[in-house]
Amino acid sequence: MKALFLSHQSTDHLGGAELSMLRIIEEWSQRRSSLEPIVVSPEPEGAMSAACRERGWSTMLIPFEGWAVASIDGGAPERHLRDLAAANATQALIDIIRRERVELVVTNTIVAPWAALAAAVTGTAHVWFVREFAFAEQGLLFPKGREAAFADAGRLSHRVIANSFVLRQELARFVDEDKLSVVYPPVDIDMVENLSFAAPAVSTGFTPGRLSIAVVGRITRSKGQWRVIEALGELASSEVDVNVCFVGTIVEPRADTTLLRRARSLGVRGSVVFTGEQANPFPYLRAADVSIVPTDIEAFGRVTLESLALGKPVITTREGAGAELVVPGVTGELFGAARIDELVNAIRRYVEDPARASRQEAAARERAAYLSSEEFGLAHAIRLLEEAVGADPQSVPLHWQSWIESALASPVVPRRRTAMWALRSRATRALTLGVRAIRDPRRAWRRIERALRRN
Repeated sequence: MKALFLSHQSTDHLGGAELSMLRIIEEWSQRRSSLEPIVVSPEPEGAMSAACRERGWSTMLIPFEGWAVASIDGGAPERHLRDLAAANATQALIDIIRRERVELVVTNTIVAPWAALAAAVTGTAHVWFVREFAFAEQGLLFPKGREAAFADAGRLSHRVIANSFVLRQELARFVDEDKLSVVYPPVDIDMVENLSFAAPAVSTGFTPGRLSIAVVGRITRSKGQWRVIEALGELASSEVDVNVCFVGTIVEPRADTTLLRRARSLGVRGSVVFTGEQANPFPYLRAADVSIVPTDIEAFGRVTLESLALGKPVITTREGAGAELVVPGVTGELFGAARIDELVNAIRRYVEDPARASRQEAAARERAAYLSSEEFGLAHAIRLLEEAVGADPQSVPLHWQSWIESALASPVVPRRRTAMWALRSRATRALTLGVRAIRDPRRAWRRIERALRRN
């Protein structure tokens, strides 16, 4: 039985969505020996396709981008270029599904609907894993808005699988309830434990006698590290000192510099360390007393579960999915995203009672084991995928039909023609950025830095 999985990842590292999909395919392959996975990723080859080839799975690369973008500075040429790429990708996926006689199509990201559309055209059952709230603050701008994107996910799928109950609740506003399910992303607890015993590649800055806090995640405003800095300032004003180690890639230009500048102004510069991206973040969690996950738009919070698996209590917001993973007072604490005072009080409880974190270790590990059980994890995901095989296919939504007809009626556009549109797009982008630079030089430079980082 052949199943096609669409991944949007072409970077040189595996994100949470990719790790989750790899584990699901691995487990499904063990349970169903006849499974022949075909993993399709965008060009150029990245860590996802390489990981699949290492496992002996069929992999295919096609040039495509998502329907969600951070911005379109290239104007009409860039929009036309993206439409060409989308049409080519959809046609390529249709050809793969028909040629390989695929029985199930699985989309692993909300940002790319092309496999779902190809499944509808070919009459193949489709399952969509949705792993993010897709807010604009996360850099996701959809042509007709996130609400329309979520609604399309429901229309094009036999099953829509959210990675938390809070995300399922959000999706229920746009998707039929009977299509929705929840599967927590699988975390290999034994692997996390084993990797955590390695020595940290960069000093944590932790000192004996102080509460040690790890904050793991990409350094960007939406991840909420600024909340921790503000809380440190409040604690320092009452002569409470703690150490915080921030572990993660610097996503926004000078994000770490901005946070350090604020820490210096609050008098807590000596209490924080930024390690940058770490291939193995688990030694930093093991070295800490407490883990803080300060984002309020996290659809799941893999770091929360990994921290619990290492016996570390977690302080996180009530607004994100962490609230359904953490038991307040038992495996950590919750605070309101807009209430820095609540975060301060949560940290203070561990400072004033140094043994509190160690007393919660066993409960944290038990919670992680429960959340990784078959009720929420791999076995449930595989049952849902098995149920979808052979299910009635979804039809192409009315508002997509003209686009599909146009895409299929046009021959695949050769690369030399797309190169011409790419040149026009770059010229338009350069002109747009030039005008912005004149109007607001600092903002324009920040956008250029972000573009350079993406490339």
